[in-house]
Amino acid sequence: DRLLLYSGSRFILGTIDLLTLLTDPERIRHHHFPSGESTLADLIQDSLDWGLLCVLEDKLSRIKMQIKGMQQHDEADPGALIDELICTREWEPAEHLKWLAFEVEQQIQIRPYQYHTVRQLMENP
Repeated sequence: DRLLLYSGSRFILGTIDLLTLLTDPERIRHHHFPSGESTLADLIQDSLDWGLLCVLEDKLSRIKMQIKGMQQHDEADPGALIDELICTREWEPAEHLKWLAFEVEQQIQIRPYQYHTVRQLMENP
């Protein structure tokens, strides 16, 4: 296995590679991935799943911070906790892979009002 890895016949995907699969999958295929399209499609789907899990992990971290702040009687905002808990994605990540990559890179979640603003701009240039 090491020989295949060192020779370039087998590779390990890093964070940058996974984000590249979301934003520019052809770049990965030409530079790193010699196999056929069906395997590339599998990698893109795996990257999408990974991105969704990253965004969920970041959301859980924000919820945890809000709860911790409330327990310590800091300047925690219960409204922010509620907003975080009820916030759901209103767009399809498979249709907007670059948006998902942006969420992962910035450790954010695109809020419904932000999505609606962008949608209006895209529909009415």
